[in-house]
Amino acid sequence: MTRFGAWIKASRLPSQSYIFLPLLMGQGLAVAAGQALDWFIFGLVQCSGLFLQLYIVYANDYADAETDRLNQTYTVFSGGSRVLVDGDLGRASLGRAAIAMALLALGCGAGVFGLAGRWLPLVGIAVGLGLLWMYSYPPIKLSYRGGGELLQMIGVGLILPLIGYFAQGGLLQTLPWCWVLAVLPAQLASAIATSLPDAVSDGQSNKNTLCVWLGTAWAQGAVLALNVSATVAVWVCFRLLSPTLGAVPSLSPSALAVVLAAGLVLSRRAARGMGLSALVAVSVFVPLYLTGLLTYTAFVGDLVQ
Repeated sequence: MTRFGAWIKASRLPSQSYIFLPLLMGQGLAVAAGQALDWFIFGLVQCSGLFLQLYIVYANDYADAETDRLNQTYTVFSGGSRVLVDGDLGRASLGRAAIAMALLALGCGAGVFGLAGRWLPLVGIAVGLGLLWMYSYPPIKLSYRGGGELLQMIGVGLILPLIGYFAQGGLLQTLPWCWVLAVLPAQLASAIATSLPDAVSDGQSNKNTLCVWLGTAWAQGAVLALNVSATVAVWVCFRLLSPTLGAVPSLSPSALAVVLAAGLVLSRRAARGMGLSALVAVSVFVPLYLTGLLTYTAFVGDLVQ
């Protein structure tokens, strides 16, 4: 593999969707709250997301090198990029790249402050970087102590939308909390589900994920319940808080995904193999779809506070 190819592999670019959409949703919510969209700020925010995502994947690979070597059940959603395991890149190079990405993300936040005088996005980016440190590194290292999934939910489902919202001039008093909070259960479900294939290696590495702590059967049940909760919460928000939209935007894809997840869990086909991969894919899809739906409606519809 070429060095360029190794860096593409390490970058795990499909995971950018986890970051891109929440930032976009936050900016859409600011527009729905009456703010004019600043395209230059928009570019800085989305660039900060790119750098944050690269920081996350590089820093996680650096921190989890030993656990990843034990992992024989890795998937496209979990188990790291494998560049260290396969010898494609050196650990020191990956560490330096993670630091560089963190500085570039902070630079984007500083750019928003310099151009618009809005300091909360910079704080949000710093908090996001701190959450990853708390997730993977001593002395806190919650991915091993337990609770790492909650950090993922907070970072992706709460901090990122707030960065986008405040960057576009959104005000705290007009922040539509219901729209942000409604998707949080699905973000937690995704965090739990993507660790399901790694349960064996995580247990061997004393990594106390919820899958290890609860057991895979209970973890799968939690994933299903959380996805149902998020889909229902978004439906309720549309019905009760945005009557001017008329018909509720289609939640059918999310509902069908939840039905598929229910079938996999209840039939116990999600225990391994393709069934497990399908459950993980469904649990990644649901928060992305709900976030995308809210983003689209925020920009083109009329989300009532």
